[in-house]
Amino acid sequence: MPYDVMIKEEPDELVASIRQRIVPDRIPDVIPYAFERLMECVGPVGYGVGMPGIVMHEMREPEVADIEVFMPVAEPFDPPEGVEVTTLHGGTVAATVHTGPYDGSGAAYEALTAWIDEHDRQIVGPPREHYLNDPHVVGMDRAETEIEVPIA
Repeated sequence: MPYDVMIKEEPDELVASIRQRIVPDRIPDVIPYAFERLMECVGPVGYGVGMPGIVMHEMREPEVADIEVFMPVAEPFDPPEGVEVTTLHGGTVAATVHTGPYDGSGAAYEALTAWIDEHDRQIVGPPREHYLNDPHVVGMDRAETEIEVPIA
């Protein structure tokens, strides 16, 4: 699948998040639980305008994945233990959209990395994913994930 890469300016975004260090094999189990917990916390204060997603702070297969699951919030609130209200920093990103199962997004990451190298840009932060639709509604084969890599 060919991936179109675009340059975008992302604004800072207020988010509620859950950050965990886990073995990479547990990612598919941890993300749905974290989103469920975040929805319970965020619902009473209101959702922000952005899309939910994850930040991949570190990924060393098969030892460790340091991931932060986030959901935009309308306003700051006092979160329960294990949840943080913080700013997801914006800036210039290289981005592409992957359509299909989440475990097939590796080619999108490769396309972004190749584009960044070819255009003499530097990666300046961890990649993040924004989930653009709900695979329970559209089907996993039509799930859309925007992958962003902060660049300079």
